[in-house]
Amino acid sequence: MDDCGQECGCHLNTFTTDRQCPACGKRLRLVGRLQRMELRLTCPDCGYTSSLLSQVEIAELL
Repeated sequence: MDDCGQECGCHLNTFTTDRQCPACGKRLRLVGRLQRMELRLTCPDCGYTSSLLSQVEIAELL
C-alpha cells in the first residue's frame, strides 16, 4: 500500500465530461493527476486516450 497520502499528487483523479470520443462517440472521461496538472481524455468504451492536455484545455473542461 502507498504511504504518501492523497495530497501528494500521485493518485489518479477521474472526472466525467460532456465531450464525445472521436473514435466511437461515447462520453469521454478526464483522467490523471490534478495536482500535477497531468490530465488526458480517455474513453472507457473503446480505449481512446488523448495526449496530455494543456492548462487551458483543462480549465475549459473543469
